[in-house]
Amino acid sequence: MGNHPRAPRWRRRLLFAALAGLALYAIAGIPLDQWRGLLPSGPSAGRTQVVVRGFDTVAMTRQEILLRAKVQKVDPLGLYPAVSGVRVLFKLDDDVVAQARTAVDGCASADWLPPSASDFTLSACVDPESSFAGEAATLFVGVYDPDDRFIAVDFDGTLTKSSGLALPFEGPKSAMPQPQAAVALTEIAKSFHVLYVTSRDDRSMETVKTWLRANGFPLGATFFRDFELIESPAEEFRFHELRRLRSLFPHIQYGVGDDAADASAYARAGLSPILLGSSASSSLPTNTRIAPTWLDVESAILER
Repeated sequence: MGNHPRAPRWRRRLLFAALAGLALYAIAGIPLDQWRGLLPSGPSAGRTQVVVRGFDTVAMTRQEILLRAKVQKVDPLGLYPAVSGVRVLFKLDDDVVAQARTAVDGCASADWLPPSASDFTLSACVDPESSFAGEAATLFVGVYDPDDRFIAVDFDGTLTKSSGLALPFEGPKSAMPQPQAAVALTEIAKSFHVLYVTSRDDRSMETVKTWLRANGFPLGATFFRDFELIESPAEEFRFHELRRLRSLFPHIQYGVGDDAADASAYARAGLSPILLGSSASSSLPTNTRIAPTWLDVESAILER
């Protein structure tokens, strides 16, 4: 029997670098506040730590709404394996309005009939009597008339100054907002409902929601893509999500973004694109309007 020769050193180093890169890619999606879940203490000690994510939604008046939350184990590699069979409670204030058990994909879904047309902020938490522990998640539910008007807004680079590559490593307050973005969008929200449609995956859900609240942005539903190791292009996600939303609410009129892919997705979905910045790319859809600042975005939408 002969000994198998060892792989050349450069190949071993290349393999190590590839594995390290994959680990860093996964870890990049873990907000810092969720790392605390790896070190349980107090009443949750001895219970399996989980992350609960609440999915925002919008629906028409006088219709049942499907409330949805996802439960996953806290994972230092950021892969978040699903937890099945755990009961999730959906609460409005302190009252349980619906409950359901998670399926194999970690998602729990339950119907709820809102009492009126309005904006609601609910919470989703695991059953406190279960063997799991984790912070409750928030989910926004918007109940609207089909003739209401909407605006879709990108997140990274449009509301924030960062591209998004650094934000997962930071606290939810540390990314700087675009100048006058919150003020302008709050004024726009007096006439339009706001939909935050980001190409981030759902691992950033609570970080983005917390950042929006902390920086004074108006209430609105947020939409994220599902986490996948191999992600589809951001433009395709945004296009399909907006096309789905426009099948419910045909008056989603404007889409605000910061690059050509955003403008293309908005135009394909039937929205009027507004591009923040000074781009004059020839590849932009013909109906794209350029707005150097958020005050210009406000003027373009409110026609001032």
